[in-house]
Amino acid sequence: MSYSLEFVQQIAKNPLRSNFGDRDWDNANEYDSSVLFHKDEISLKRIITKPDGSLNSCDIKIKIDKDGDFQYCVSDSCLSDGTLLHLQMLLDNIYRKIIWGQSFYAPLGVPENPSLISYTVGNYVVLTEYNKKFAPESKPWLTERITIMLPVKVEFE
Repeated sequence: MSYSLEFVQQIAKNPLRSNFGDRDWDNANEYDSSVLFHKDEISLKRIITKPDGSLNSCDIKIKIDKDGDFQYCVSDSCLSDGTLLHLQMLLDNIYRKIIWGQSFYAPLGVPENPSLISYTVGNYVVLTEYNKKFAPESKPWLTERITIMLPVKVEFE
C-alpha cells in the first residue's frame, strides 16, 4: 500500500473535505496512475480560460508519485450496472480535470495568470460497492456504486 490509499482514506473520513465519508474505504483498491497517464511525467501546453473569461497560454506538468505530499483529491462517483463503461467515464472525468488544468486546491485559490501549473498525482483509489438500495426505483439494475479519488498536489508559477 502506498501513501495514496492512506491519504484518500484520511480525506474521505473528514466531512469537511469529502462527501464520501459514509463509504467503506477499507475495501478500496489502489491502481497505478502511470497506466492511465502512460508516463510518470507529462508536459503539456494548453490554452486555459482565466476567471475573468479571457484566455491564457499555460504549461501543465504532471508527475506521478504514489507517495507524494498531497493536498486534496479529485473525485467522481456514479451508479452502474456493472459494465466497465461507467468506470471509464469516471476515470476520463478525473483525467481531464488534470490535463486541462481545471483542478485547484481551494485554500490556494484560482491563479490569475499562471505560466505553469504543476500537478503531482498519486495512484487512483477505486471503491466499488454493491447494494440494491443504491438503485433508483426507475432503474433497479443500477446496484453498483463506483467512487474514484485521485490524490493531488498543485503548484503555480
